[in-house]
Amino acid sequence: MKLFIDTETFGSVDLRSVGVYRYAESAELLIVTYAFDDGGVMAWDVTLGNPMPHDLRVALDDPSVTVVGHNFAGFDRHILRHTLGIDIPVERIIDTAAQARSHSLPGSLAALCDVFKLPADQAKDVTGKRLIGRFCKPQPENRKIRRCTSETHPEDWGRFIDYAKSDILALRKVYKLMPKVNYPYLEQERELFALDQKINDRGFRIDTKLAIAASNTLREQIEKLNKEMQFLTGDVVTTTSQVEALKRYLADAHEVHVDSLDKEAVGLALARKDLPTKARRLLEIRQQAASTTGVKFHRLLETANQDHRLRGTMMYCGAARTGRWSGRLFQPQNLSRPSRKAKEVERGIDIIKAGAADLFESDVIGLVSDTIRGVIVASPQSKLCVADLSNIEGRIVAWLAGEDYKVKAFEDYDAGIGADLYRVAYGAAFGIEPSEVTSDQRQIGKCLELSMGYAGGVGAFTNMARVYGLDFDELVRVGADSIPKWLLNKSASWYDTLEDDRKMVDVLTREQWVTCDAIKALWRDAHPNTVQIWAEFDQAVRKALTHPDKDFPVGGHLSVRRRKNWIDVRLPSGRTLCYASVRAEDSGLTYMSADALSGKWQRLNNHGGRFFQQACQAIARDVLACGMVAAEKAGYEIVLTVHDEIVAETPETDDFNADGLSSIMATVPPWAQGLPLSAEGFEAKRYRK
Repeated sequence: MKLFIDTETFGSVDLRSVGVYRYAESAELLIVTYAFDDGGVMAWDVTLGNPMPHDLRVALDDPSVTVVGHNFAGFDRHILRHTLGIDIPVERIIDTAAQARSHSLPGSLAALCDVFKLPADQAKDVTGKRLIGRFCKPQPENRKIRRCTSETHPEDWGRFIDYAKSDILALRKVYKLMPKVNYPYLEQERELFALDQKINDRGFRIDTKLAIAASNTLREQIEKLNKEMQFLTGDVVTTTSQVEALKRYLADAHEVHVDSLDKEAVGLALARKDLPTKARRLLEIRQQAASTTGVKFHRLLETANQDHRLRGTMMYCGAARTGRWSGRLFQPQNLSRPSRKAKEVERGIDIIKAGAADLFESDVIGLVSDTIRGVIVASPQSKLCVADLSNIEGRIVAWLAGEDYKVKAFEDYDAGIGADLYRVAYGAAFGIEPSEVTSDQRQIGKCLELSMGYAGGVGAFTNMARVYGLDFDELVRVGADSIPKWLLNKSASWYDTLEDDRKMVDVLTREQWVTCDAIKALWRDAHPNTVQIWAEFDQAVRKALTHPDKDFPVGGHLSVRRRKNWIDVRLPSGRTLCYASVRAEDSGLTYMSADALSGKWQRLNNHGGRFFQQACQAIARDVLACGMVAAEKAGYEIVLTVHDEIVAETPETDDFNADGLSSIMATVPPWAQGLPLSAEGFEAKRYRK
């Protein structure tokens, strides 16, 4: 039997700001709506003081009853535990939000209703939002009534109960229409989702003193920067957040024209050699003040529980296309890489806590930003064991594509008898031995490896080269000596046929573009199987569209199948990547998905290289997932994952160590035989990069 269930609550704190774990500590249960299988929807009005209905009590206590709810594991489960003392095991739950995300569908119930074209009553939706605002939150301070209840607004309360019932009807319809190839019916995904919730429940300990001191230090520094900004502009711009005013001042006073003052735009402007001194300083001030680190420290303090642990930061299948985890609240997946060495960061933490950062550091904001990882600490008598899968995507690309020489190169490197893969990549492209590759050439090889594997072109290479600080003029000089003249001429001829936007004339000179394109061609010549698998993916999807329910292999480890209105990419683990409503159009392949920026359900473009990228990243996720399950079983209590890294909190004993965790993570899953895996890590009281 299935119990479809939802709860409505009142909270004095903002759920979106503090997260469910902090919210649930003080939340009040108002209404529970529920239905059994296809039966009628019932409502328990908790505010009346009546005991829980007998049928609901029996169902919640019965381990054979499956509990179905939308974000039930991530919200209602905690509400029931805090308000009623009822703890529903995650293994009993089917969470339709997780189910949706595991099939690359939106996690919101309203968005799912839109995707499945369920009848929508716009007036009801508007009314529902109004009622939630009325009964579930405190009213503004200027209102006479600060807490609305069934007694203050009896008619609206009746409408609120009806609205809550309608959510059960929507939940049940969505559950029946939802794909079920992954969670909850794939056993390893159910196990993984249960582990995900266990990790979120456990959370990680934060150094509250550091968070408070860092937050205060940043506030003081922003005030100083605001005053300097005001002084330099003669009171025209009074704060660093006045973007439009600063843009106008730069244009009027210094003839410096910028379309944006975001991180990338400011970085490009500062790279100019002809920038006036005062304009440069104003842009530097803007760059320093725009750091998001202060927001992260504030979020830590706002969302942590009373035991100084932050919970609920990981979202299962949060990355729509691949099933990787995404971050919530503190956003641990988006922590900036420190510019200082570990010992310097440790010293910085001490002086920040002492309130003396500006006495020892000229770039105080940069120092504080570098300490953000260090706010995650082990509990007393515990330590952190951290391990990271080494170049996991590069290894998967080589394994899937059948680039045997690169697989062997990874194995040799892991055994200590081979060069690192960035030297191998440069050597393969330019026809020299890896041992002869210089440090500067290795940097070019690194940019190639990180940008070319998924059919990337000049744009992809250029973006990566800028991240790693390659000098494009120097690149042209290197290319003139090492790239065959016929290839440079070929790239030059192609350049002359392109439109300006593809020439990237605002970023590269003609010679720079030609050199980058020729380097791209050299990399592709050295990786024929990788280039081939991009084409295979594209062809397999097109064939599947016209031949439903038939498998089309891609390489030796993947396959594509059309299932009704879906294209499924079967991964070696048994998990499936799902693409809704794929079409072969004149512009290429397209599919329906939630846009990464707007969140709107719309048609997006795809191609063989991008399908391959999504498959590789999904397999990397599955490798990590196997390591997570195995590590947890071995007693490494995971508190966080960041990309391909596991952070576990363990007793301070020799039984638990970084080498042990690394060994577990580098164990090749049964479904990935031949994939070269390696991991390395460290042990510490404080998290670091």
